[in-house]
Amino acid sequence: MNASAANAVSRLETVVDRASRITDSVQLSSYTIAQKTPSIALKPGSTEEIVEIVKFAAAESLAIVPCAARTKLSIGAPPTRYDVALDLTRLNRIVAYDPGDLTLSVEPGVLLCGLQATLGERGQFLPHGAPFMMRATVGGTIAAGVEGPLRQMYGTTRD
Repeated sequence: MNASAANAVSRLETVVDRASRITDSVQLSSYTIAQKTPSIALKPGSTEEIVEIVKFAAAESLAIVPCAARTKLSIGAPPTRYDVALDLTRLNRIVAYDPGDLTLSVEPGVLLCGLQATLGERGQFLPHGAPFMMRATVGGTIAAGVEGPLRQMYGTTRD
């Protein structure tokens, strides 16, 4: 990372509170993709914080990779640059659920296993068999486009 980007990353630390950012190299190693490790990982707690992070990164030409459980980071082409890991694990709420209408709205950090448990309370399920089901998040699964065998009958998660 060049000096300009390093300076921008240090200023980015002001966007989220200290407990919501990771700068320790050992902890950052868990965010590595194809031998590229970000300079900082940020864990926003709201969509407003995400907006501020993305605005700042765009203005400073910082490369962001969104992630959460990091079970599918190796799927697809690796990034050419990787300055900031945008860790969405704190965005883990079920926003709206209407079992009668079979509609559901969740934040990207919701774990699939937790979502399945919630749906199971009403005799419902998400027809999805993602790898690492106990650790995988909704956002990562949708972003990676990973589907299980039930997609033939029920469609894909993106649907």
